[in-house]
Parts: sequence; structure tokens; C-alpha cells
Amino acid sequence: MHSSESVSKVITDLPRGEYEAQKTLFFFGQILWGLVWSLLAIFIPSLFFWTLIDVEYRKLLIVQMIVFIIILLEKLINISINLILEVGTESNIFSFGIIA
Repeated sequence: MHSSESVSKVITDLPRGEYEAQKTLFFFGQILWGLVWSLLAIFIPSLFFWTLIDVEYRKLLIVQMIVFIIILLEKLINISINLILEVGTESNIFSFGIIA
């Protein structure tokens, strides 16, 4: 179930003010989820690798930040191709999912 699916079912029945409130709530929820996801993607793997190898935790954080930058670049490529060429992530030839 997509995160906006519950709102899109009743979007035509909502009054204008409640619709704007739902949009704002959805926007802030997406921002919060993006922050939580990015922090988990950086700190949890670093903590896991820190328990396995004898390397300073700060260096592992830097490595995870580099990996996260690659993930963000993939998202940027996917969004721009989706907007310009209207090609979905599944059929995008530049998606890292196809390479994997």
C-alpha cells in the first residue's frame, strides 16, 4: 500500500481546508521519514561493521556517507528521468536495480 493511497481514495470528498491539511501532514511525514531513513542507513551499518572490524567508528561513518551519496545520486537520476522522459524506475536503464 502506497503512503498516499489512503488519501487518494477520498480526495474528492474532502473539503478544501481538510485537503490542504492532509497534504501538509503528508509532506511533513515524508520529510520526517526521509530523515529517519537516512540516519538509519548511515549509522546502523556503520555500527554493525564497527563490531566486526577494528576500525575507528568515525571512518566507517564517512564510508557510509559516501555510499549514501551514491544512493542519493541514483534517486536524483531516477527523478529527473521520470520527469523528463516519463520512464518509471522499473524500466529506467540507469537504475542501479537493473545492474544488480
